Amino acid sequence: MALTIQAALIPLAPVNWDEFRFLADVHQLARHELTAPVQTFHAHLFLWLTVLPFDEVGQIIAGRFVMFALE
Repeated sequence: MALTIQAALIPLAPVNWDEFRFLADVHQLARHELTAPVQTFHAHLFLWLTVLPFDEVGQIIAGRFVMFALE
């Protein structure tokens, strides 16, 4: 029941600045502008976000669902 409630709240939770910052790193990596290994090792897992037909908030919510599934 708790997992169901948590999944239902994913699209309703406000988007925080750190999520926008991470998405910006992912988009910079996709454009080959982010090259430091320390900055990119985690962003490689989310490169698929850049090809989704959503705006930035939609991409963040899609990433949240993946993180929830990996939980």
